[in-house]
Amino acid sequence: MENKQIKLSMLSQEHGDIAAIIGVEAFMKLCDYYGGSNLYIPKRDSVIRYIRDTAIKNEFDGGNHRKLATKYNLSETHVRRIVANSDPKYLVHKQTDIFDFL
Repeated sequence: MENKQIKLSMLSQEHGDIAAIIGVEAFMKLCDYYGGSNLYIPKRDSVIRYIRDTAIKNEFDGGNHRKLATKYNLSETHVRRIVANSDPKYLVHKQTDIFDFL
């Protein structure tokens, strides 16, 4: 059966709830791709937090904690925590090399 032939009223309550939000065609694409597996949908705030934290890590220059805290409406302590939990790829090019001073 083609996606265009499937109507919202044909779906179960659980499936219909999802299809009502994203559309029947998008729901069927999810079925095609993730069918038979468990799919975790994160809360919106955790997605937004990840995007914000990634931006902070990318904008961090080694000493702009206060500027980033102001920009993202966070405490400096929280910005320091975000940067401290960075992958090394975020820190390597931003760390000062002691040999630059010798």
